[in-house]
Amino acid sequence: MAMNINNINGNRNNAVDSNRKPDTQRTTQSDPSTTKTSAPQDSVVLTDKARQLNQIEKGLKQGDGQDYDNSKKVAALKQAVADGSYQVNAPRVAQKMGTMEEQVNSLYR
Repeated sequence: MAMNINNINGNRNNAVDSNRKPDTQRTTQSDPSTTKTSAPQDSVVLTDKARQLNQIEKGLKQGDGQDYDNSKKVAALKQAVADGSYQVNAPRVAQKMGTMEEQVNSLYR
């Protein structure tokens, strides 16, 4: 079945156009005194937790005196894993996981 696409808008129902409301916000005049100059203002409200995270991030970027360079510790752990001498402290891992779970749950209360 062939379709005639040359006159695609010619088949449009005129009732659609008659129900269309004119766009009153557009202006066709080029006079700047008739155009709107005030745009709606957006605002952002940060929660306390977001402010805390923002402060931590700023401290990391500016260097707040904390030692965030763990490269030596990471290298030692990689070496211990590679040579098989690393021992997992299962009770400590379980305790840390439980603490983290409690912290996550407290966010949704």
